[in-house]
Amino acid sequence: MNIKWTAPSAESLASLQPRVWQDCDRTTQKVQWHVYDPISGEAGSLESQADVEEWLAHRAYS
Repeated sequence: MNIKWTAPSAESLASLQPRVWQDCDRTTQKVQWHVYDPISGEAGSLESQADVEEWLAHRAYS
């Protein structure tokens, strides 16, 4: 049996990176940050960019 290993594509590696985005509540005009880690499934909403940076620092990758 021959097994051929191929390197993962850039797209597949990118899909494993944490995702961060922000939106603004139309009523309160408050900006909120959202985070998602596709490896652990962890997701959340954070109050500030500093909170996002701290969340990212605790991930296993940079």
